[in-house]
Parts: sequence; C-alpha cells; structure tokens
Amino acid sequence: MLMQHFLASLTVLLILFISGCGGGGGGTSGNPGNVQIEVSPSRIDTGDRMLIRVHINSLGFFENEFVVVKVRCPSGLGYVQDSTIVKTNNASENFSSQWSSLERNVDESVYVVTTLTEGNLNGATSLQVSFYMEGEFAVSSGACAADIDHSNPDDPRFDVSDPRFSSLSQMDVRVIE
Repeated sequence: MLMQHFLASLTVLLILFISGCGGGGGGTSGNPGNVQIEVSPSRIDTGDRMLIRVHINSLGFFENEFVVVKVRCPSGLGYVQDSTIVKTNNASENFSSQWSSLERNVDESVYVVTTLTEGNLNGATSLQVSFYMEGEFAVSSGACAADIDHSNPDDPRFDVSDPRFSSLSQMDVRVIE
C-alpha cells in the first residue's frame, strides 16, 4: 500500500514537472522568440489595405547577431511602402522594410522583411512589428505567415531565392476583385 501511494505521488510529480516545462506549447527551439501573426481584416477588395501585426514574446538575442522578422503573403498583396512600425514596451519606431516579390511561377509569394539589432530594441523582451499590405489582384485562398530568425552580422540580407522560411504562425487571407 505504501509503495502504491509512493508510485502514485511520483507519477503526479512527473506529470506536473513535464507540463511545467512547456510541453510543446508554442515556442520553437532555435528561434529568437514566440510568434503570433494577426491580420485585420483578413478579407479585402482590390485597392483596400489590411494590417499585418506580428507579436513576438520571449525575445532573446545572441551576441552580435540580428533578428530577422519575415512575413510571407500571397503575391496578390503588395507592401505599402514605409508603413512598418516596430513597437516595444518603451518605444515605437518607423522602419523601412526591404521587400521582395518572388517570381510568380516559383511559389506565388511576397516577403516583407524587417531586420533588427539589439540596439534597435534596447533590451526589449517582446515586440510588435506591424505594416500594411494592399490588395493588388484576387487571392481566392492564401495565407500570411510569420517566421523569425537570427542572422549573421556579416551578411544580414534576406535572399528571396533562398528565404529559409519556416512558418511559425499564419492566418488565411483573401482578396476579392
């Protein structure tokens, strides 16, 4: 009886320990933070705009590296130039984002890329990157997705031919003509 009570208590402790370790609940190993994308509205007409927000929590830096926030959307959406704003707990800053449109026969995507340094964020552990996309032509079904990575400070540029993109969060979008 004492042994059964001991084993039952040990089992409960192990379950509590394992669930306290996260259990796969959102963070992705190797990424500089936890990511959630938000699109509003998710359905627009051509010529209209949608707001994309990427929320990043538990942000971490490795010494002398950049954090690259990448958003991939269907090619029917175009980036509204100079609309990127980065908010942290203590500041808002306008950034000009590099954006690239892939050849439409490759994967029908456009990318909005924002590169941040530790100096940009002044030690913040969470941030929000937001910008506008405009409906250029119909998208019957598609998704905007977000990814974040660390980048080599010697070459922080994004390469559209090799985007190294792994969707960490995505939302469906539509553009109606």
